[in-house]
Amino acid sequence: MQKAFEVRKAAGLTQAAIAEQLDVHRSVINRQLNGNDDMSIGRVAEFAWAMGYDVDLKFVEKPVSGRGNILPAVPPALRSSSSAFGNDVATLRANSKKFEVPA
Repeated sequence: MQKAFEVRKAAGLTQAAIAEQLDVHRSVINRQLNGNDDMSIGRVAEFAWAMGYDVDLKFVEKPVSGRGNILPAVPPALRSSSSAFGNDVATLRANSKKFEVPA
C-alpha cells in the first residue's frame, strides 16, 4: 500500500487528504501507511478508494515444499486461544495432523 501511496503522493495526494476522506486524524493514516498499525481488509479497501484504486484480493494455493510434513507457521490472528476462530496453537497442530501430505 505504501508504494501505491507514493505514486499518488507524487501526483499531489497527501496523508491529510486521505484522512479527511476517511474521517480520521492524519496520524492514523501515517501509522497505517508506515505499517505501525494493523489494518482490516475493510480499511485496506477504504485506502484504495481514497487513493483511486480498486482492490483485487486473491486466495492462492501455497506451493508444497520438499521438506516433508512440516506444520506451516500459524498466522498471528490464530495464535491466541481467544482468536476469532476459537483455536489455539495446540488445537491447530492437532487438527493439522488430519491433513498431512504423505512424503
